[in-house]
Amino acid sequence: MNFESYNYTYKEIENEKPRVAILPIGSFEQHGHHLPMTTDTLIATAISEAIGKLSNFLLLPPITITCSQEHNGFFWKYIYYI
Repeated sequence: MNFESYNYTYKEIENEKPRVAILPIGSFEQHGHHLPMTTDTLIATAISEAIGKLSNFLLLPPITITCSQEHNGFFWKYIYYI
């Protein structure tokens, strides 16, 4: 399947019959002043896309999560998730 298979319709996925689904997961945390907060998710997605191109894998949309206690003291400690 195309590495952007998460944009396919149900019927397109059904026709391809992928045997494996890849779920990229990355954290949302600081990586210095020069990198985006989603660096880990971007890396996980790039690796998943590369693997997905090698075979008939279904690439799911990435999930970005965070629980990085070592980063306490930065501004997002005041962001609350509901």
